[in-house]
Amino acid sequence: MKKILREEKRCRRHERGKSFRRCSTGVQHPRIHTGEGPYQCGECSKTFHQRAHLTQHQRFHTGEKPYACGQGRRAFSQMTHLSQHQSTHARGGECGKAFRRPLALVDQQRIHSGEKPYEWKACGRAFTPSAQLIRHRKSHFGEKPYGCSKCTKSFVRPSSLMEHRRIHTGEKPYP
Repeated sequence: MKKILREEKRCRRHERGKSFRRCSTGVQHPRIHTGEGPYQCGECSKTFHQRAHLTQHQRFHTGEKPYACGQGRRAFSQMTHLSQHQSTHARGGECGKAFRRPLALVDQQRIHSGEKPYEWKACGRAFTPSAQLIRHRKSHFGEKPYGCSKCTKSFVRPSSLMEHRRIHTGEKPYP
């Protein structure tokens, strides 16, 4: 028991009364405040307050990518980048579509369940993604921010403007 108490005392920063589980963390932490960086990159002379940060930085110079995706062919220099990438493999349960953004997957799941959480109280219409509600709200106020540069027509959606422009170019809507 006495040994544990001595260990705790050694791992305590006296000036702020902060304690750490590991003594090495107690040694490294003040470097954040002082800007001290004892670990220096041999390539570009940049300094770091933790050895792990230097190791991570050196991968930039070497091009090493030790974190590989099991589902794809991509590899990454940092575990956090791999985790972000792996979220792109998220799939909708009923249709199997893949989504890059987690919120797009949520919207897709709502389509399958029929949930429409975004309601415009003025007319009682409800929508699955919030973007549809925002677009619908603009129609109530006559807001049409996408104007044609060739004529006076304006549109709520950018896609409607793009389709309208075909009138001026003579391009057929579908080949």
